[in-house]
Amino acid sequence: MAPIIKALRRRWDGADLNTRLIFCTMAVTILVWLVHFVLVLFRADPYSLERELWLSPDLYTLSRHPWSILTYMWIHADVWHLLFNMLWLHWFGRLFLRHQFPKRLFSLYLLGGMAGGLLYVIVTMLSGWVGIEFFGRPLVGASAGVMAIVFGTAFYARWERVQLLFVGQIRLTTLAIGLFLLDILLLTGGNYGGHLAHIGGALFGVWFALSLARGRDITAWFQRLGDRLVDGVHSFGRSKRSHGKSTFRVHNRKDATPSSPSSAPTPTDASSDAAASVDDILDKIRISGYTSLTAEEKRRLFEQSKRL
Repeated sequence: MAPIIKALRRRWDGADLNTRLIFCTMAVTILVWLVHFVLVLFRADPYSLERELWLSPDLYTLSRHPWSILTYMWIHADVWHLLFNMLWLHWFGRLFLRHQFPKRLFSLYLLGGMAGGLLYVIVTMLSGWVGIEFFGRPLVGASAGVMAIVFGTAFYARWERVQLLFVGQIRLTTLAIGLFLLDILLLTGGNYGGHLAHIGGALFGVWFALSLARGRDITAWFQRLGDRLVDGVHSFGRSKRSHGKSTFRVHNRKDATPSSPSSAPTPTDASSDAAASVDDILDKIRISGYTSLTAEEKRRLFEQSKRL
């Protein structure tokens, strides 16, 4: 068992964010299926866990489970549902990472999934008000987030082409528009909630791509929120470790002198700061172009390029 865990840990450490998203989604879905199976064996309510996670379109249930606007993305109805979503995420997530950095992939995936879920809830609610009754089944699956990645890639990198069986090479935007029209045509079918979620995720992906082309990242606030949460978790972990250890220490005069080697910045720290600065400049070029750089940023980029 230990070698398997070590091998999985090595694969996890070497994986990019897109692959980690796929692993996490599959792991959560399989875990929920296992809990469902165990509950069936013990003749308990098999949907007791899913009911806490899936997205219900009625406002009363949603108000009692507000987290479901996010958690519904991590569970799937069956093996084929999971397989197709993860294949699309694998293909188009890799394409997305050719042009964007991982934080944007993660933010667009989650926000696109939330947009698809919200569209499903709003349309179901409005249809009831105008007298059109839909059977609002609970919504599960990552397809809205996947569609946000597909459309975000297609409308940002419009020159990209994909190879389709029996069709040949077509533009990514042509494929995306075809998928969008297909979802509209299938709204009258039995899975209208899934197709509404696809449309919501697709529209959010288009909004992301067009805004980014104008130099505005609509996922930036979500990235900052994620950074703060991660920093908070890390600081909480460090504080717990420090409380668990003895804080008594004997200081001698050498430790108290300002010229102590531990208080001086190391070359490694300086080089990592410079690398982080260059990464920020490259991100700015990717969003707004080289002409958007200030004179100071151009000087830093030129100096760093001479060191390489």
